[in-house]
Amino acid sequence: MVELLVVILIITMLAALLTPRVFRVFGKSKQGLAKIGISRIGTALEEFYLDCGRYPTAPEGLQALVVAPPGLSDKWNGRYLPEKNLLDPWDNPYHYTIGESRSGDVPYVLTSYGADNAPSGEGENADITSEDP
Repeated sequence: MVELLVVILIITMLAALLTPRVFRVFGKSKQGLAKIGISRIGTALEEFYLDCGRYPTAPEGLQALVVAPPGLSDKWNGRYLPEKNLLDPWDNPYHYTIGESRSGDVPYVLTSYGADNAPSGEGENADITSEDP
């Protein structure tokens, strides 16, 4: 009986030591998925631009990649993405701002605010943007 208790104690100690490390790995993998999602949306925005001659406006937002905006039905050649791809790995919508790019390559910024869905933060709550290297 004592041996069984010792084994249970050892397993509990190992679980207590390894659990935080496992959750950190999951957090980093979700951030990687957010970067991939931002890249995928960026590609869809470029396809939208090629078809329509402009990027979606701020009021149209990323929804313009799923449903044709009014007045563009003749040029719109979408559905550029499934609607589920407009959500980050934490099931929050990606944020799209037009005309605020620092890089100058494209006139928009795509952002995931991380697990807390609030600007700034650290670790899993850190912002991931299309301007990140």
